[in-house]
Formats: sequence, C-alpha cells, structure tokens
Amino acid sequence: MYYESKNLEDLQVLKNCLDYTACRKNKESIVDDPKKYRVHIWANLTESELGSLVRSCPIKDLTKKLTVKEVDQKGDSVSLTEYAPSASEQASLMKKSSPAFYHQPSSQVVTSALGKLGKLLKASKLKEAEALVLYVWGIDLHGYKLKFAGVDKDVAVTNHSDKTITYGTDWLADPCSYVRMLRHEAEHVVQYKRSKSCGSDHNYDDHKMRERAAHLNDVRFMNSICPGASGIKLSCLERFQTKYMNLPKKK
Repeated sequence: MYYESKNLEDLQVLKNCLDYTACRKNKESIVDDPKKYRVHIWANLTESELGSLVRSCPIKDLTKKLTVKEVDQKGDSVSLTEYAPSASEQASLMKKSSPAFYHQPSSQVVTSALGKLGKLLKASKLKEAEALVLYVWGIDLHGYKLKFAGVDKDVAVTNHSDKTITYGTDWLADPCSYVRMLRHEAEHVVQYKRSKSCGSDHNYDDHKMRERAAHLNDVRFMNSICPGASGIKLSCLERFQTKYMNLPKKK
C-alpha cells in the first residue's frame, strides 16, 4: 500500500483504518518529507479484508488516493473501484477504534466546551471535567476509570490489570493538555483491546507501534480542538520523530 498526505500526522488516518480492520502484524515505512509525506505498508490482506478496509475508512476518495500492489512496489496494481464507501461500516469502525477516530463537533461547541472545561479544572471538579470531555468528543474509555494523583505530577499512565488511567497535577493546568492526555491514554486502552481481540497477532503488541500511532493521532486531534496550541502539537510530533518514527531493524 502507498498513501500520501499534506501533513505527517494525516498518514495515521490510513494506518488507523488498517489497524482496526485487519489483524496480523505489518511492515511499514513512513517518509517524513514536507514535500510529500508518505507511507508504504506491506500487509498480508485477504480480498475480503482489503474490501472492508476501503469501505470502512473515512478518507474521502480513498480509492483514488490509495495505491495497492501485489507483493511489492513492482507488482500488479489492485483495482479498488468495486469497493464503495459504506456509512454503516465507517460508523462501526469509528466506534470500535474510539478514540483513534473521534467525534468532531463544530467550532462553536469546541470553544464553549473548552471554556467550561477550564473552569471545572480550576475548581478541581474532575469528575465533571472528565464527563464533559468524554461526551463532547465521543471518547470511549472501554470500561477503564480515571484516577487523579498517585503518580508524578507530569505523568499519565494506563494500567490494564486494574483498568485505570492515573494522572498527575500538570495535566490540570490547561484544558488542551487535559483533553490531549485523556485522549492519548484512552487510545492505549483501545490498542490493548484490539491486540487481545487479534490473539496478540497485531502491530499493537509492540510498545513502539502503540506510541507512534497515539502521538500522531494526538496531533490530528489537537488540530481540530486546539489549533492554537502549537507547543503541544510540536511536542507530540517531536516525540514521534525522535523516539518512535524509526523502528529498529530486525536481526
């Protein structure tokens, strides 16, 4: 598979679609070139899985933007024209993958929600703050509970054994940081769930693959809810580029 995007983080949209459509581990290469951000993915898909991927992926005109070839780059091209987008399959994918995909409310709703969130955090009304974020952006915690404190002030960690997301005080200082933290950790929950549903035969068995997906999705999310929070976006991209972009070569 070959796919291009205008922004580095938007390559993750296709990767989300693949990771929540088909099981098995894939080989991939992300090219961080501002002139042409692109990703190559080598995936062992059945015809049924490929059809499901194309129908459920919410990328506009995907059949025109995605190049699929048999075996490798020199192989025969695979036609995608028979796979029409399916609203029901897209809705199912978004629900299953939340918050890798998330609800995108209007700018007026976002502005109002962030204002309310800032007041709730300042007043330490954390249960109300949590409920507001989950409702406005349609984020599913998949049964996990949020716990404040118990970790260093700049830490947020997901514990799968007791199904908790624990975070420190630094995340309360800014509404955008709080929402980003909650979304990021909620994505680790669904990644874990996805890996287990695939019998641990999935990209998300690998910590590095989980983090690289979550950081790129963070930037996509911040673009839609806090476009002015350039510091957070740059931090997420820098973390992705320096720690998670280049996967170690297998010996």
